[in-house]
Amino acid sequence: MSSGAPTLRLRAAVRPVTGPRLAVRSVLAFFGTVAALGVLHERLSGESIQPVTLAAASPADLLLAGALFLAVLAGVVLAHEFVHGAFMRRYGARPTFGIGTDGLLFPYAYARSDGTLYARDAMIAIALAPCLLLSLAGALALVAFRDPLWILPVAANVAGSVGDLRLASVLLGQPSDVRVGPLPDGPGVGIYGPAGATVTGSAKRVTVTGSASRIDDASAGSGGRSDEEADRTDGPSAGRVLGAFVDGAAATLSALVAVSLLWVIASLAVGDGAVLIGHPERRWFLLRHDVAVSSYAASVEVGTATAATLSTAGGLAWTAVVLVRRSLAAEP
Repeated sequence: MSSGAPTLRLRAAVRPVTGPRLAVRSVLAFFGTVAALGVLHERLSGESIQPVTLAAASPADLLLAGALFLAVLAGVVLAHEFVHGAFMRRYGARPTFGIGTDGLLFPYAYARSDGTLYARDAMIAIALAPCLLLSLAGALALVAFRDPLWILPVAANVAGSVGDLRLASVLLGQPSDVRVGPLPDGPGVGIYGPAGATVTGSAKRVTVTGSASRIDDASAGSGGRSDEEADRTDGPSAGRVLGAFVDGAAATLSALVAVSLLWVIASLAVGDGAVLIGHPERRWFLLRHDVAVSSYAASVEVGTATAATLSTAGGLAWTAVVLVRRSLAAEP
């Protein structure tokens, strides 16, 4: 560290979302992207992506298809982290890559640059680049080749960008002169503000003082203040309301997926695998699943309108619960 390095105050810490909360948000992002690109494909080709029919000539072909799917997912993950690293290098850092595990021992890949602080806008670009660039590339491939299989890698990339999107949304609510970098005391991202000096440049190593206020979905947008203080002075922030809605909608959709999957598994175990939840020609229709064991084929149709309606209702209900709880907690 040079003697002229400025001193920055640690304003806030953005801790990573892990475990079930990350899982349900990823489910929402994945199926939301599938639905959106499915509409795009239908507009371009005149053909719906539903029902989805999976067929194989033999069990070996099923295993091969599964292996190819996993390989595509691995390729998406590697490309995602490579884009992160490329943008880190663009802003003056030397990225490193690796594989780690979260609290549930699920593996994940990462790109990081230890000890480097970025300008706020640079960090936003680093966070959003893989989601925007890779999704755009996949959408262009879908338009060019009119093959709905391109929807899967794009949806997987968006699902893997949930944490990046959250970080970018938090940073957009911060002053433009903050610096962003690793935390000194554990996983997550620190937001640093000048301590009596203005910091310029895209990446600097600095002296850090002070302690951080944690920023999570409940306090995003409150400027590092406590939830109770923010509620009393400003009322519920847009960040808290949006976070509650996303959590409620994601949890509802994840529950629908889990119930449907368990229903199909139970039907395969004790019956012929045929499942019908609702009616395809009526207002409420959630799932139709048929299977032909002799030909190793299965057909799945999902009622996207019903799933979207129920997920929205779940999001609104949970938002109301959170706002009532915070209102009661904020009363003197």
